[in-house]
Amino acid sequence: MGTHDLIDQLLNSPILWDKILSVEDVGMEDIYDLEIDTYHNNIADNIITHNSMFAWNIALNVAKQNIPVLYLDMEMTRDTMRNRSLANLSGVAINELNYKTFQEHPDKVDRVKQAGNVFANLPLIWEKASAKNIDQCLAFALRWIARHVGFNDDGRAKNIFLFTTI
Repeated sequence: MGTHDLIDQLLNSPILWDKILSVEDVGMEDIYDLEIDTYHNNIADNIITHNSMFAWNIALNVAKQNIPVLYLDMEMTRDTMRNRSLANLSGVAINELNYKTFQEHPDKVDRVKQAGNVFANLPLIWEKASAKNIDQCLAFALRWIARHVGFNDDGRAKNIFLFTTI
């Protein structure tokens, strides 16, 4: 299938891609984790979503609260996660980062650089875990807690957030 066929599919698809204009806090509600066999994404309230993207955005927001986050990822590459983070923090579209078209706009370059500085200082560690079994992931997490987070006087780990796409 050629590029023109893919563009034609996008243009004629019943799926619409809309920009989110605002987000409204509705308080605490129950949430559920779904996985669709084969595709590993789902449509939630007419929005196509993927659990790792949702999880990564939660991890970013927790890290912004200065809570250490360890994200063990079975799916994405480091570049993908970096670009998602920069898009999230800068407000520059992910496709502009992936295809480097943001470089044509000095204001977007500045926003991406600022986002990079913020991202570099977040207490957030992303680790590729696809080649690790569950025991190796747990051992890695425990070492990370001991080396980078620490323990309270009662011997329990300080507040952390551990995410995995296992």
